[in-house]
Amino acid sequence: MNLTESVIYFYEAESFRIAEIIDKIGEEFFNELIKKRVCVHIKNGKEITFKFVGVAFYRENVIFVLPKYALKQKNNRGNLMADILRLLRLYTKKHTKNKEEEFLISNIDNEEVSDFIIADYILTNFARYGYYEKSEEVSMENGEGQIEWSRTLNEITPHFLKNRPYYLNTYNLITVTERNNIIREIHKWAVDFCFEMFGTILGYNNIKIERSLLNINKLGNVEYFKKIIYREINETYVDSNIQLLKSLITLLTRKSNFSKSNLLTLYGTRSFAMVWEDVCSYIFNNEKDNYVNEIEKPRWTNIIGTNVSEEKETFRPDIIKTFSSIDQEYFLILDAKYYLIEFLDGNLVNNPDVNDVAKQLLYEKAFHYKKEKIFRSIFLFPKSEQDELFKPFGFVNLNFIGANPIILIYVSIEKIFKLYINRNSLSINDMDLFVRQVNQHLNSYPNLK
Repeated sequence: MNLTESVIYFYEAESFRIAEIIDKIGEEFFNELIKKRVCVHIKNGKEITFKFVGVAFYRENVIFVLPKYALKQKNNRGNLMADILRLLRLYTKKHTKNKEEEFLISNIDNEEVSDFIIADYILTNFARYGYYEKSEEVSMENGEGQIEWSRTLNEITPHFLKNRPYYLNTYNLITVTERNNIIREIHKWAVDFCFEMFGTILGYNNIKIERSLLNINKLGNVEYFKKIIYREINETYVDSNIQLLKSLITLLTRKSNFSKSNLLTLYGTRSFAMVWEDVCSYIFNNEKDNYVNEIEKPRWTNIIGTNVSEEKETFRPDIIKTFSSIDQEYFLILDAKYYLIEFLDGNLVNNPDVNDVAKQLLYEKAFHYKKEKIFRSIFLFPKSEQDELFKPFGFVNLNFIGANPIILIYVSIEKIFKLYINRNSLSINDMDLFVRQVNQHLNSYPNLK
C-alpha cells in the first residue's frame, strides 16, 4: 500500500469542528493528535486547530498539515508536501539538539522509532551509497594494493645486491567486495518496501531500485534474517554499515507488526515560525553574531551606586546584514515574521504586536554609534505565489522611538525555499536589487531621516 495515495490534507491554524475531523480520520487518530498537541481545542472545546506542520501516521492512515500560508493553494498539494518535507529534513539536520521543537529526532535502532523515519534514513542512505556491499581486505602475493610489509618481510626471501635487500615479490593488501549475499538481498527488500510505502511522500521519485526475491512475510523468516544481520554487525567495523544494519533490524521487527501498530508517527514541527526564521537567516547570510555583543545589557545599581550588576542577556535581533551599494554602506536589521499580514479594505489583519515593533525600532538606536552606516529596519513576511522575490508593501512606526519606519516586505515562499533547499544564499545582484527596492519604497514615506 502506498500511503501517499490516501493522504488527507489539513492546514496549520485552520479551524475545524471536532465532529468533522473525527469523520475524516477516526476518533482514535484524533485522540492521539490531541495527546501530542498536534491540534488543540479552541472556542470552548467545540473546535480544534492544528499547531503543527508536517506528516502524521496512525496505523495505515496518514494526514499532512500544510503551513498556513498555503491555505489558498488547493492544487499541487502533493508537490508542496514533498517540498515541505525536504525543507524540514534540512532544518532538522542543523538543529538536532532542539528536541522540544522537533519530532524528527530518534535513534534509528530504537524499536519504537517510526517507520517513516526509518524509511527516510534507508532511502537517503541508498540514494547516496547504493546497495549494501560486504568488503574485506585480503593479503595477496604480488597484488595491486598497498604492500603488507610485515608479512612480506617475514615470509619472502629478498635478493641482495651490494648488501641491500630487494623484494622481487611482495604481499599486497587488496579490497575484495562481495555483492551476492543475503544482507544485500535484505537491503533490497528494505529499499523496495520503504520506496513503495513512503517514496513519493519523501520525494524519492527518480531513484532506480531492484526488486528483492526474499519472502519476508514467510513464517519464521524475520527472526532468521535478524540473526544473520546481528552476525554481520559483529563482523563489521564500518560505522555507516553498522547504522544501516541496525536500521534493517528495526524495520524487520516493525514490519511484522506494521498493520497492528497503534504508534502515532509524527514528522514535522510545532513551530514552523522557527523554520521561517532559519530560512531567512540563511539566505541573507546572517551576520548578527558579529554584532550582537555590541548591544548594551541592562545594568542594575543600588541606591548608593556601590553595587553594579550587568545582566548576561540583552536584545538579540533576528538578522543583521551589511551591504555596500553605489558607495553607500548599509546596515540592515531584519526580522522574519511568520504572519499572514494583509491590508484588507482599509483594515489591517494578522499583524505583529506593538512589542515586536518597539523592539525592532530600538535595535537601530542600539547601533546609533555606527554613523557611517545607512540603517534600514525591515520585517520579512511569507507570501505564496508571488512573482517577485521581494515586494515592499507598507510601513510601521512608533514616532516617539524614532522617525524612520520599519519597512514591510513580502518574501516569495517558493523562491526563498528553493534557495534554502539548494543551499544558496542571496547573490550580490539579489542584494543590490533588494536594497534598491527598499530605498524606492522609502521615497514615499514622509519625514524620512
